Amino acid sequence: MAKQQSNENGVGNDEWETPDSLFNVLTEEFHFNYDLACTSENIKTVNGSMADRGLNGLEFSPDDRKEYSIWCNPPYKAKPKEAFAKKCYELSLLPNVKNVVLLIPAATETNMFHDLLIPNCEIRLLRKRVKFMGVNTKGVYVTDKSGQSGSMICIFSKNPLIIPYNLTKKTLTHSPLA
Repeated sequence: MAKQQSNENGVGNDEWETPDSLFNVLTEEFHFNYDLACTSENIKTVNGSMADRGLNGLEFSPDDRKEYSIWCNPPYKAKPKEAFAKKCYELSLLPNVKNVVLLIPAATETNMFHDLLIPNCEIRLLRKRVKFMGVNTKGVYVTDKSGQSGSMICIFSKNPLIIPYNLTKKTLTHSPLA
């Protein structure tokens, strides 16, 4: 049977704010100064690409004279999520971008996870589901609605902690567990 998604959790709403408890811990470590995917209502830093003000994070081009540490909690629908993940990677390659930290669902079975994230960033899986803040489909502002799956923090930086792996069909065939 297919999993039923509750309208109370805000299915259809892609504007879910990162809880301060998680963001503050990450800010202590990374000192964010730009929010790549936000609105004027849920921006987490002093500066950001506020979609409701016509600023598209996917079109963000950093000022060469400033150093950036970028936070990104993108929309979780597949296409925008993947586009933001690619943008985070591209931004991390710029000399004036110290790091880009991305919060997304822990979908470890996707091509994006294997082809973009594993080779290019440090991945931290979160033990508990994130309790996002936002307006549910009943129009009520809530602070305790978790996503439909677990989450992960993806850290794109100049020296990411990457654990190499090479898991191929051939490897599996010769494994004592296969």
